[in-house]
Amino acid sequence: MKLDELRATLNEHINRQPRGFKAQLAHELDVTPTYINQVLSGRLPLQLDHLAMILERLELELVVAPKGTNERLRAVFSDPFVQPKVERNDT
Repeated sequence: MKLDELRATLNEHINRQPRGFKAQLAHELDVTPTYINQVLSGRLPLQLDHLAMILERLELELVVAPKGTNERLRAVFSDPFVQPKVERNDT
């Protein structure tokens, strides 16, 4: 996973949280919500200690694995937060 993919994933999960989550997260990190937006948009660097706190609050973990592992894992696991697409046959 590249850094921009990590930021996109974090954004996706943060946007699923209840209203006020980002403000509470900013408070816990002792930063502003604007700072959170700038970090997640790539305008500011993502500090490791902030990443750790964000992942903890989202109940996610970062796994380091050899390159190419993501493709093999995607074949086995799916994102538990993504609703499966249901194909309908209306014939």
